[in-house]
Amino acid sequence: MGRPARPTEPILDAARDLLAAGGTRAATVEAISERGAVSIGSIYYRFSSVDELLAHMWLRAVGRSHEAALAVVEDGDAPEDVVLAVALALYDFCLCEPNEARVLATLRAEDLLGRGLSSELERELREANAAVMPLIDRLARRCFGRTGGAGRDLLLLAIVDLPYGAARRQSQSGGSAHVVRREALATAIEAMLARALAERGALAAG
Repeated sequence: MGRPARPTEPILDAARDLLAAGGTRAATVEAISERGAVSIGSIYYRFSSVDELLAHMWLRAVGRSHEAALAVVEDGDAPEDVVLAVALALYDFCLCEPNEARVLATLRAEDLLGRGLSSELERELREANAAVMPLIDRLARRCFGRTGGAGRDLLLLAIVDLPYGAARRQSQSGGSAHVVRREALATAIEAMLARALAERGALAAG
């Protein structure tokens, strides 16, 4: 009889919470063991190294953010409505899952590559955004007539950078400003898209 599988979620949760609070240096095996109430042996049973553990934790956070974004996409919606819905979904995700958001703000795929990970895990890190980039490209084509270029950069700003930045400020300030900040984010994205669509030709050429 083989050895029973051991749960990984408490280990990943512990690493996430430690990294969110103190950065990657805080996510040591000893600290993860204590926080997750799991033995060091259990951690190494599932992960060959801390770097492998962090890679799986980061991929889980990316996957959860993608699920939140893609859950609101309706193929029949106008592209600007899709952009706004995805941006607000990511903003809400960051506030509902602040430690997941801090992981994504603190750690990048590039930070984990070249650390002795398996080739399969490195491939997963490099392709982590494969689930959402087709959406970005479809939106760029519908909005600006082509994928890539300045139009794609603008959509990434609207869908990723602005929501994460607004959520980070909300998380830091707390209080009752959430609704106001969310509405301000929506207004800013709508205005940016309206201007970009009015300058469609310049962005298509960029």
